[in-house]
Amino acid sequence: MFNLFLTFLFLGVLMGFRGLEKHGIIPYVASLFSEQAGVRDSFFNFYYSFIFGVFATIGTLKKAVPDWEVIFISLNPLPGSMVGWYDISEKMRLNIYAPFTLHGRVFVMGYFFTFMYFFITGLIFSFFDKCIRKSLKDKKRGLPFVLTILAVLHIIYAFEYNMRSSVRYIYYALFILFVTFIGKQCFKLLLKKSNDGA
Repeated sequence: MFNLFLTFLFLGVLMGFRGLEKHGIIPYVASLFSEQAGVRDSFFNFYYSFIFGVFATIGTLKKAVPDWEVIFISLNPLPGSMVGWYDISEKMRLNIYAPFTLHGRVFVMGYFFTFMYFFITGLIFSFFDKCIRKSLKDKKRGLPFVLTILAVLHIIYAFEYNMRSSVRYIYYALFILFVTFIGKQCFKLLLKKSNDGA
């Protein structure tokens, strides 16, 4: 439970960076120490994630209708212009400011889809956890950091944004793991050829 609290608190800090005029490590760190605005904004964003996410999800449940085409388009990893996302995106909103949330979209599809969606997402996150633990055991910090950030961003977007935007971060993480795996295999192959040639 304490870890969950820390996760949402961390999400609040990340959300606060979106409104900065400049982006990067230096502006982000500087914002945390500017007249305590970083701490204050982080707690507001922590509150906002819960409150806005709940009401946006309730609104989605009231306004959204079950539609398998929307699910297919939302989960499709291809660019939005290729799958027709921009033809339906304006209809996937509660109002001009708030889109349908991932949670609302999942819940409106019924019990079976809700169970399967979160079950598969749980399996993927378990896989990420396994990769993170293995990398940390091997004294590697870069990959675990990137995977953790992408997982956290998925959680943020699931509370506040549409399914397509939220699922992007899972795809990004899987792509990074794929590229890392291919890179390792190529390195091993080159090392083997080098040793064989020697």
